[in-house]
Amino acid sequence: MLEGKQFCVVDSRHAGTKPPRPSGVQMHKRIILAVTATISLLFTSLGVTGSQAATAELTYEEFASSANYKEMSRAMEDFFGEMQSKKYMNMVATVNSDMGASEIARFTESTATAGANFKYYSSEMNLLSPYDAEGITTVKDYGYVDRLYFGTIETYAVNSYSMPKSTLARLGKPKAKYFTTKNARIMPYLKQFDTASIISSASKYMSAWTIPSQGMDDPKTRYSEVIKTPNTLNAFNSDYTFDLKIPSQASAGSFTDVHSVVTIGSEGTTYSVKVTAESPYFSLGVLKTSINSVINIAQNPVVAPNLKSAVDLQLLADMSTKINNETILATLAKSISDQAKSMAKKTKKKLAPALLVQATKQYWAKKNWGSNPNLKYTVINGGSKLTFKYLKVKSNVCMTLAKSAVKIKAC
Repeated sequence: MLEGKQFCVVDSRHAGTKPPRPSGVQMHKRIILAVTATISLLFTSLGVTGSQAATAELTYEEFASSANYKEMSRAMEDFFGEMQSKKYMNMVATVNSDMGASEIARFTESTATAGANFKYYSSEMNLLSPYDAEGITTVKDYGYVDRLYFGTIETYAVNSYSMPKSTLARLGKPKAKYFTTKNARIMPYLKQFDTASIISSASKYMSAWTIPSQGMDDPKTRYSEVIKTPNTLNAFNSDYTFDLKIPSQASAGSFTDVHSVVTIGSEGTTYSVKVTAESPYFSLGVLKTSINSVINIAQNPVVAPNLKSAVDLQLLADMSTKINNETILATLAKSISDQAKSMAKKTKKKLAPALLVQATKQYWAKKNWGSNPNLKYTVINGGSKLTFKYLKVKSNVCMTLAKSAVKIKAC
């Protein structure tokens, strides 16, 4: 990183990292299983099996032309239109994927919108990550209330390049749980940060059966008729039940079986989808995915958490960048220090501040870093100071001599 002619910047707001990859047979096995998890997450809804529909033997045209399907589709469109117009919604969706007794992936998403205000939470656990034997869990928890964006520090940490452990302490708020900002432009790592995008994303949970393996476009996919029955818990609500058989992309000659139950409330403000899917995956076994989502149009206020000790997001991002770039400068200073020690040994001279300065100048010339206006060094009492400026964030590391030993620290 530091041996080339370009100085590498660590920007905690824009870059991304991955843990070191395992190798050999272990890596190959994890990649296969991770692909399994990816395929499983294509089935987007939660699972409790309802009453079984008729045999899936209809073409899509026959399926879509039935009276019950048309009625269900109209109810879906009316429900989605109501969400868009009023911008009020509460949704909880979960996705579970298993192969036999082994968990593959777990995902939970909950959202609430009220006018322009919203709260969003998601937790995704991939137990078969090819990069981590223990699996990776990613949590996003953020929102917007009365012109103020907020989110958990954990949300920032998992979506930025790296947040050093000392960041909050350096800001004087070691126990802070949340960040805040009024500037949406510094939140590019959050995919959804307005009510319109959150409500639009809910549409995928309203028609989860259309997602598996992109099988809706396969002419060999077959559908059952849509059966309409009163809901067993509330006879005023209607259940629409149907099955799909989709040619499997993972095992030739096999099919993915999808069972769907859509429940629509009689009052037009509740909607739920339950989907279970089973798909053979080569010789590894049968992949089972269950998805459950419940959406309510309820005009409830969205309330922000206690943000009294929250950290300003810009300060959080800037301090993370500052500390990460200090780490790089410290590595650079160590290389210069080693060169100064080597020079002292060759010339049989005592290591002195002047030698540190001389080594700094030679190293700068060797790497051609003088051409970078944001990277510079200055002579200070006892040695050299290295400085790098990125946007408005300046990082400094001082390299001084104390009792014949080189001391390197942020300054």
